[in-house]
Amino acid sequence: MGHDVIMTPGSYCYFDHYQSEPATEPLAIGGYTTLQKVYDYEPVPSDSLTPEQQKFILGAQGNVWTEYIYSSKQVEYMAYPRAIALAEVLWSKKENRNY
Repeated sequence: MGHDVIMTPGSYCYFDHYQSEPATEPLAIGGYTTLQKVYDYEPVPSDSLTPEQQKFILGAQGNVWTEYIYSSKQVEYMAYPRAIALAEVLWSKKENRNY
């Protein structure tokens, strides 16, 4: 429709999901989003959008909902290092990244 967008797909950008095996993690809302998965994310899909459509993607955003998170220490645990991986995805060219 020609609107600028920020990409926030649940499968890559929700850091309130488990980041390791759920049995070893604090209770989370669900989902399973590893550091590697976040690092592999490509916010501008070249296989399904034309170059003209790709121009409307301004970036991406990491999300942390806290209904299962009860302390600032746990928020930090859930967000990092995945937020750092997302920052590198957004700020670096794909060919310059090295997980």
